[in-house]
Amino acid sequence: MLKSIRGATAETASWRSIVLAQQELQANAPGPHVAALRLAANSLQGPARPAALYLVGLADAQMADEASCRDGILNLLRLPAEYSRTQPELAAAGLYHAAAALDKLKDAGSAVAIRHEIAKNYASTEYADRLESESKSGP
Repeated sequence: MLKSIRGATAETASWRSIVLAQQELQANAPGPHVAALRLAANSLQGPARPAALYLVGLADAQMADEASCRDGILNLLRLPAEYSRTQPELAAAGLYHAAAALDKLKDAGSAVAIRHEIAKNYASTEYADRLESESKSGP
């Protein structure tokens, strides 16, 4: 079905790019669509922008080199900074994945602080539920 969406409008083209980048990420093979989204994310408008920031943040946070991983963390942290009121679930997702990336970088103190932020300010989200389940199941 995605092949039939050509992107006749800027909004449609943005969402098509987001879906293609998401497919690359799900296949654990970030490639040209993630790279294109990385370049376009800040200029996107409306609801496409936070979705793009989230995917770019996820892609970069999974990178092996520390600088790219930190760039990803920053994009993930932009979500609660900019969208906490309008998109709390997405903001919590950004925090959750930023904490995981900080764990990967062995920055336990920052990861714990972010998890406390989720529990305190995003308690009604799926990501708060995930944290609670993870804490009950242990490391």
